[in-house]
Amino acid sequence: MTNIVDYIKWRGDLSFEVSPLNEVDNLIFSKLVYLDLEDIVPMDSDMTIGQIAGLYHETKGIKKLGALLNENFVKLLMIAGQSCRFKDVSVSHLVDYTCEETTIQFAAMTFKINDIISYIAFRGTDDTLVGWKEDFMMNFMETVPAQKESLDYINNVIGKKPKGKYYVGGHSKGGNLAVYASVHTDYKDQILGIYNNDGPGFKESMTRSEKYHMVSDRMHTMVPKSSVVGMLLEHEESFEVVECRYKRSGLLQHDGFTWHVLGTSFIHLPEVDDESKLMSKTIKGVLNTMTLDQRQAFTNAFFEVLSTNNQKSLLDIQSGHFKSLFAITKAYSALDDETKKLLRDVFNMMFDEGFKNLWARE
Repeated sequence: MTNIVDYIKWRGDLSFEVSPLNEVDNLIFSKLVYLDLEDIVPMDSDMTIGQIAGLYHETKGIKKLGALLNENFVKLLMIAGQSCRFKDVSVSHLVDYTCEETTIQFAAMTFKINDIISYIAFRGTDDTLVGWKEDFMMNFMETVPAQKESLDYINNVIGKKPKGKYYVGGHSKGGNLAVYASVHTDYKDQILGIYNNDGPGFKESMTRSEKYHMVSDRMHTMVPKSSVVGMLLEHEESFEVVECRYKRSGLLQHDGFTWHVLGTSFIHLPEVDDESKLMSKTIKGVLNTMTLDQRQAFTNAFFEVLSTNNQKSLLDIQSGHFKSLFAITKAYSALDDETKKLLRDVFNMMFDEGFKNLWARE
């Protein structure tokens, strides 16, 4: 299997002037934005990917990547930093913060490809529970905090250089933020393309809006063949289906390092597989039976249980093993009967809806 790392090994000797940005380059930038560079790239300054690669191991290291990141991200940075294609691309406008009080997890950076063209990348969900809770909030809120921040970010970056041209994109929630910001910004004419790499969609109130259709012809939505995340909510625009290493697991296919690359593009398929259709139908079926208040109550209760014992990330839960499991079980037991029933009902609905859809498919 050839992936985005292999692509750089093959394509890395060609500059963007010789071979313009393509969908594979887009995913590479959308993956690099996941790296924590706050201790490397100075505020209100910029550094090249080559310079960042040379300093990264000295300040961070693989062990600090978190539960959802692995050595592939560092490998990608190192190989990109040594390539002719990426080493001189500069990174600037670095923003990275999480706030439990306002329930926001947001990070973005801008990759300057040349004097005219830049790629604005939004980070997807990291391993913080705050970030995951904000994702769940998309099911009952018109606009979540990170979406508002993405619009402020894109307005700030393009506003400082309004004559420039920009690609905007991200992976997972980052793709959703890229679309949201591009739809609502007043700088639409400066945007060359919008990339949503297996990110959730939006409510129909947005996908049917005039602003949405003003940029929909520049949207490039890609999902793996067993997509789970990318099938959430609504996509008014068409999407491309990508072949992946793993044959069945949609959650493993969400990892962009598993996407098959051929030349300057991914290997595309006619449609998502039956597992993706089943999961999408199941989740949407459950949500359709719940009111917005019920969705909010479930989200608050679910993450209250997960964050017990001062657990703030998936890594905290993962490293705690039985201690974390005991704390979560204890926190659930302490809930009032009504909240317990809500949690049980939602999980039972997911099981029943999935079984019903599976039976109908057979």
